[in-house]
Amino acid sequence: MIARLSRIALIGALIGALVGALAVTALPASAQLASGSPGYQFLDAVKNDKGTDVDAILAKPGSRIIDTQDPSTGEGALHIVARRDDAKYVSYLLYKGANPNIKNRQGDTPLLVAVDRGYDDLIPLLLKGKANPNLAGDGGQTPLIKAVLRRDEQMVRALIDGGADPDKRDFMAGKSARDYANGDARSPGMIKLFADLPAAPKRGVSGPTLR
Repeated sequence: MIARLSRIALIGALIGALVGALAVTALPASAQLASGSPGYQFLDAVKNDKGTDVDAILAKPGSRIIDTQDPSTGEGALHIVARRDDAKYVSYLLYKGANPNIKNRQGDTPLLVAVDRGYDDLIPLLLKGKANPNLAGDGGQTPLIKAVLRRDEQMVRALIDGGADPDKRDFMAGKSARDYANGDARSPGMIKLFADLPAAPKRGVSGPTLR
C-alpha cells in the first residue's frame, strides 16, 4: 500500500514538473522579459521618452524588438505612446514597422486605446499605419462602437472614412455602431450620419446548392 502511494506521489510530481515546464516554454519571448534584457530596455526607453536609446535599439539589424510586450500588461510600445497621446512617437513606431494591431492583456489594440481616451488626432495616424478599424476588444466592441458611445462625431467620421463597418455587432448586446447611434436620441447628428450610410452588403454563403 505504501509503495503504491509512493508511486502515485512520484507520478504526480513528474506530471506537475512537466506541466510547469510546458507553461514556461509556452510563454512568448515578450513574457519572459528580465530586467536589463533588450526588450526591457526598449520598453523602458519608450515609457521614459528616451528617444536616443530607442533609436539605438531599433537600429540593430534584424531586430523585431519593436513589438516586445510588457509581460504584466501585454502592452507594446504603440500602446504606451498611444496612451499618452504622443502623435510623433506613434508615427515613428509605425514607420519603423510596429504592428498596429497588437493586443494587450485586455484585448485592446492601440487604436482602441486612442478611442477610449478620446485622442482624435491619433486615429488618422493609426489608420494610415494599417490599423484594423474593425478589430474588436475582448468585449466585442469595435473602435467605431466605442466612438459612437462617446458621442464623438469627428472620431466616428474618421473611423468610417478608414473603413470601419457600421453594422458589425458586439458580443455582449449584439448591437452595431448603427444600432447604438439610432438608440441615442441625445445625438441627432450621429443618427443622421448613420442614416446617410448605406448598409454593408451581405456576404454570400459559399458551398453546395441544395435542390
